[in-house]
Amino acid sequence: MPPDPVPPDGPPEGETLARFAVLLAAHRGQLAALDAKVKRLYETVEALSEGSPKGPPMIAWHDLDPDEAAAVRADLAQWVDQVLFPLYPSARDSVRDCWHQHPDAVTELSACWLEFRRIFAPAAPAIPGKPAPRRPSLADSLVYLDRWLPNTLRRVKAITEKCTGIEGHLPPPG
Repeated sequence: MPPDPVPPDGPPEGETLARFAVLLAAHRGQLAALDAKVKRLYETVEALSEGSPKGPPMIAWHDLDPDEAAAVRADLAQWVDQVLFPLYPSARDSVRDCWHQHPDAVTELSACWLEFRRIFAPAAPAIPGKPAPRRPSLADSLVYLDRWLPNTLRRVKAITEKCTGIEGHLPPPG
């Protein structure tokens, strides 16, 4: 028979159970706090691993099924409309309304979009529920503004500038 946790001449059994309940509650609180810390660490590791030194993987349009391709194209179109055009209004001179119907223009804008996300996307939140601001390095920002954006816009303009839409467009990639 195991020994009693409290000697027979100690406090009554009810007090002992109450003390154990208080200790158990304290341990549950500590476990919940540790669980939250582990979750934040996991999110940080995920964010860091996505932004490897060479950036995120390129979209392999040819490997996507039609539903996946449509979802990625919708995200890309949202970025073009809600981020690219408002931040860089002159991009409208290069990116025609039919860009999404030119597979090579979609590929070019995809690469630019992924690089933008790598540089400017918020990091994992330091405080749960509150997005962390992302302050990209000046070097990354300058490379994006000097190399990625203007070259992408130049290539997309060359791809679409002779498009009349009369002969139709190729189906979108994916």
